[in-house]
Amino acid sequence: MKDIVDITVTQVRVYPTDSLPFADLRRADNVKTLKERFHFESVHIDPLGLQMTFNNGTFDHRGKSLHIVSLTVEQRRVLIQARGRSSMADAVYAAFSSILANIPGRAKSNKFEPLLKGEETACVVTLDIDFDDLIAPPLLRFIQTEGKAKLRTEFGSPKSVAFKNLSFEVRYGLASPQLEEHDVTLSNKLITIEPRLATPLRERRFYTSSPTDSETHLAMLEALEKEVAKFHAGKNK
Repeated sequence: MKDIVDITVTQVRVYPTDSLPFADLRRADNVKTLKERFHFESVHIDPLGLQMTFNNGTFDHRGKSLHIVSLTVEQRRVLIQARGRSSMADAVYAAFSSILANIPGRAKSNKFEPLLKGEETACVVTLDIDFDDLIAPPLLRFIQTEGKAKLRTEFGSPKSVAFKNLSFEVRYGLASPQLEEHDVTLSNKLITIEPRLATPLRERRFYTSSPTDSETHLAMLEALEKEVAKFHAGKNK
């Protein structure tokens, strides 16, 4: 695995009802504080009062500058999408929590503990595998031979047939009765790997995503490379 770029982490935190000072955050002075702290270019406040989203900001942490794609606050949720690894997104959240704690009338000891924290990671990476390595050999042979032949029409013949992407749906069950008591639900997520658009397959360049933090995501890709290498080693014995 090499040439990792465009790592984007999305973090969502869900809180008990009335835990977040959502109404206070919509005040002009607090909006200004958030915009200035993270250098956001714009903010959109839902006219219905259900959501506010800050867009395109930056955050400096330990000598590194992080691009914040968006920070969305709802009555029970905070969603951060940032270009960088999970540790950097966590730092953004810590700074955001500090602002919340210092809103007048809010107890500074309030850490705004979420009921849950979910993460998703996406990145573009060069892997030491071919995309065909991820397809069952019988299916690959069929698509490239008999399947391809049956795709001919009177108007033309297929020049090539290639898989577009590979994805798996992950369904989660609640790990704690407390989450159900607070009416928290978990949506289905996807693990995805697909050849990078406008890139020759021989370059082994992929777009990948998973419902995990950045370090787990990269560790999964490394494990996949090892599994494919092990399979080929077994075939060549």
